[in-house]
Amino acid sequence: MRLGIIGLPQSGKTSLFNALTGGEAPVAAGGYGQDTHVAVVKVPDARLDRLTEMFSPKKTTPAEVHYLDFPGAGFGSRDRSEVAWVGQLRTVDALVIVVRAFTDPSVPNDGPIDPVAALEKVQLDLVVADLAVVERKRTRLESDLKKTKTAERAPIEAEIALFEEFQKSLEEGQPLRAHDLSPDQLRDIRGFQFLTLKPVLVLVNVGEDQLGDRTAIEELAFVGYVLTIPGANLMLVHVGWAVDDGGPRLLPVGFGLMAPSGVFVVGVALWLRDLVQDYYGTRWAAAAIGIGVVLTAVLAAPALAVASACAFAVSELSDFAVYTPLRSRSAWLATVASGVVGGVVDSVTFLFVAFGSLAFVEGQVVGKVLITCVVALWRWRAS
Repeated sequence: MRLGIIGLPQSGKTSLFNALTGGEAPVAAGGYGQDTHVAVVKVPDARLDRLTEMFSPKKTTPAEVHYLDFPGAGFGSRDRSEVAWVGQLRTVDALVIVVRAFTDPSVPNDGPIDPVAALEKVQLDLVVADLAVVERKRTRLESDLKKTKTAERAPIEAEIALFEEFQKSLEEGQPLRAHDLSPDQLRDIRGFQFLTLKPVLVLVNVGEDQLGDRTAIEELAFVGYVLTIPGANLMLVHVGWAVDDGGPRLLPVGFGLMAPSGVFVVGVALWLRDLVQDYYGTRWAAAAIGIGVVLTAVLAAPALAVASACAFAVSELSDFAVYTPLRSRSAWLATVASGVVGGVVDSVTFLFVAFGSLAFVEGQVVGKVLITCVVALWRWRAS
């Protein structure tokens, strides 16, 4: 697996790279280095060690993760020209976007520290890079069409129509992963290695001094709540087993049940929602939902954004009726009650709006309840 680490200058990409790989790559002064750092890490696997002991093969080859730390130039830097390493970035399997949340006078930043704005800037650069590829390909296809016999034009016309859709989406700032592409279409465009089709992990980089800071924890709860909404929807599209065309990808949740793969992230989201409500109040919880829905439309798909908006809105109303009155009596009891009620209401609403079916609602509810119980146990022990 090849993972590309990207982000704005001074976000901490190279520090993360060194932490993951045990390397000592130099951190560029000012955050505007031009070098791409590469390291290979062998993945420890107790199962592989056990098999090696059992069968004594001549050679044992563990899985490897290739980490590529790309420079900040091209992602909000002073140099806006397309840099040479963008072609190498297209070869990675997934992107790790590092956004800065820490404050440090010795590490200057252009403007205020805003993780959400930083994520939007990086996403915009990825969109622009893909738009250039789409425009060039569409121009070549239109040129080829003029030279093609009428009876042989259908495949080219279909490809032009697809790239017209791509261009329209990218010009509106929407990533290509928002398109519901068939396996054949994905195979046909695989060679382009579009950046906005790749799976994305967003990493919020905080300072060590912030870990014990209540204000920082409150801010992280808010940012985490925002990011779990598009995160859950991205999992529905990219993680798990595909069963039906147009349906969610699935993961087992126990008891012989399967659930849409974003279920565990949503379970965490329901807990973070309660924390945001504790720290900031209901208005900020509603604002977090709005931001998360917008990010879902940008990073995942507009249809999932609509379903998320409906589900979280209904779930939030139920939370006001359950969590808020119980919170003064017991934090863990309020967490259990709101998690169970919210999980059922959220699951039914989301699955029906997004997929027009309640086929996996049992697994969805079970997965959320399991996460709720884990969180409630932690809050009970903490109290």
